[in-house]
Amino acid sequence: MSKRWIIFTALLLGPPLMWLAGVILFVVRSYDGMCPGMMDVPAYPCSVWELIARNTLSPFSLPVHVCLCGGWFVLVGIGVGVYLLVISSSHRDIQ
Repeated sequence: MSKRWIIFTALLLGPPLMWLAGVILFVVRSYDGMCPGMMDVPAYPCSVWELIARNTLSPFSLPVHVCLCGGWFVLVGIGVGVYLLVISSSHRDIQ
């Protein structure tokens, strides 16, 4: 595996994984035994896993997470495409 692919993989996966770790730590540290209420639903007792499921897989939060991840991969894809164009044009100038 070349050095470029290692850097590409680190740039593609590193920031989302660091963000995910931060979110998990935030949820675990701020958990007080209650799921927060929303709109007309009052706060109610729940486990950490119920809180995580509610904040990641609920019908309101899952589309947002899909859009965020999709946007990240599009931005990284554009950046990699520009990088490859610059590298290929610099190789053509050398030859």
